[in-house]
Amino acid sequence: MVIFCGFALLMQLHFAKLKQRAPVIWETITDYPSTLIMPIVLIVGVTFLVGYIAPTVNPIITDPYTAWKVSRGESVPLLGKGVTVTASTADASSGYSRDDSRLGGGFRYDYTPVMTVETSKRTYFRGETRALYNGKGWEQSPAEKKLPINRVNLNPLPLDPRFDLSLLETKEVTQKITMNREEVFPVLFAGFAIQKIDEVNEGENQFQRILWSPRQSELRFVGKNNYPKDYSVTTQEPILDEALLREVKSDYTNKPDWAEYLEVPADLPERVKQLAVDITKTATNPYDQAKLIEKYLSEHYPYTNTPDESKGKSKDFVDRFLFEVKQGYCDYYSTAMAVLARSIGLPTRWVKGYSSGVSPVPDQMRELGFLGQLGTDIDANAAGIYTVRNSDAHSWVEVYFEGYGWISFEPTSGFKLPNVFPEATPPPVEPSPVAEPVTVPDVPEAAPSLTWLWLTLGGAAVVIVSGLVVFLVRRSGVWQAWRTRRKQVQVINFNQKIIVEFEKLLRLSRRKGYTRLEHETMREAVTRWSNQSKWMKKELETVIELFERAKYSQANSTETDYQTVSQSITKLKEQMK
Repeated sequence: MVIFCGFALLMQLHFAKLKQRAPVIWETITDYPSTLIMPIVLIVGVTFLVGYIAPTVNPIITDPYTAWKVSRGESVPLLGKGVTVTASTADASSGYSRDDSRLGGGFRYDYTPVMTVETSKRTYFRGETRALYNGKGWEQSPAEKKLPINRVNLNPLPLDPRFDLSLLETKEVTQKITMNREEVFPVLFAGFAIQKIDEVNEGENQFQRILWSPRQSELRFVGKNNYPKDYSVTTQEPILDEALLREVKSDYTNKPDWAEYLEVPADLPERVKQLAVDITKTATNPYDQAKLIEKYLSEHYPYTNTPDESKGKSKDFVDRFLFEVKQGYCDYYSTAMAVLARSIGLPTRWVKGYSSGVSPVPDQMRELGFLGQLGTDIDANAAGIYTVRNSDAHSWVEVYFEGYGWISFEPTSGFKLPNVFPEATPPPVEPSPVAEPVTVPDVPEAAPSLTWLWLTLGGAAVVIVSGLVVFLVRRSGVWQAWRTRRKQVQVINFNQKIIVEFEKLLRLSRRKGYTRLEHETMREAVTRWSNQSKWMKKELETVIELFERAKYSQANSTETDYQTVSQSITKLKEQMK
């Protein structure tokens, strides 16, 4: 609005000066306003047409005002094709979140170390689980809030009798965790699943304020300070025998005890459920269904820590991610997999914690593929000391299989779980792909995407409309009249130019000592200057004669007259030095 008002004032000032200095031209414009209005209308019309058909391109850099408003938690409405920019967590740093009831937004990577883990095998470090999806994020279900809690001692931690682990084989993993920060977390982190806690703070303050939740497999810390500086645990990591897991075909849909792990919001859009059916239509068992969902999410949605949520209109977080935003980070992928799996009857729970952290194997060796050249002695999942940072905060999914308990899945693009497989079996084989690739149903976007097709069509439309307008204007009588008047204006302009050049000469003469007295006319002053400096007489007479003709005569000056005046004034400027 400020820019618009400023340009409006500049236009008004320009026309006021034009009316004062060139009254003849101003009269021509008032008699033939189309000579001014027509080009303006044409330019504005073409500009608006191009803007209307052009695709929307989101800004790469946020302007300072919008960034300031968003940082204060306020929304910023944008005009035209823009959308309302709402406050998000885009300026938040990565780390272990305390509130997951409303997921979304973006984050900045924070590489501050959180803990150092000496482990006999690389693992994820599990923290908390959630069972209730509220359409926006995760909360503790009513059943989870009433779960029995056990005190911790040196004995093995009790298991929940609901979960059947009779067929599960495990590998023992020992871990010593040393915290690098004074922060207090609600849980103690370790690999899955914790069998027992061996030591806390090197024997001091043993097990104080630490509780065990068998249903969630969580070591909870209930204090507000004095979080353990170090602790040691023994875990039993599941060995995944995929052939045996594919034989599990239990049905939990009519079992009330499992309702909390199958519950989805009543208003969950139908297209989410249909997508789950489409993805898993070729699977013949629950394990392959879960693997197909995991694979589909990791391959069809790009990872970013700053998803463009302006594309999202749906109220449901998963629906918005799958069909509108179509990009995100771990919370988006894990929540989507949990909801999709529940839609087809697979019991799931959402897990958050930390990924493996910085490997003892140098990143350059792993990225450049040197591991295979160095033989089998180097294992990327081997024992070592891992540094876990804020940027390693992560979330994933666990799916329940009768006889094997909770099995972890990693749907986030670019991440891979360090699972354990039977040594006698070959590497895991991905489930056969769907005969026809599953595609996300077409959903109208809030704005068209920037494609060459749109650019080509837009450019062609602009050229056609512009050509048509130009053709019609040139054929009209207004155009012919404008050309005639323009020729006349050009003639008049030479008179005006001669007057302007003479006024410039007067200002220069005043600075050089050739002043015009109050009672003198122009010719009298020029005559006095000629007598004072006889070498300027010829040029002064030429200039004053052509000036008087341009100023007072009805005759029209020519371009030759204007050039003569310009040349004479140039000589006078040199002579006045």
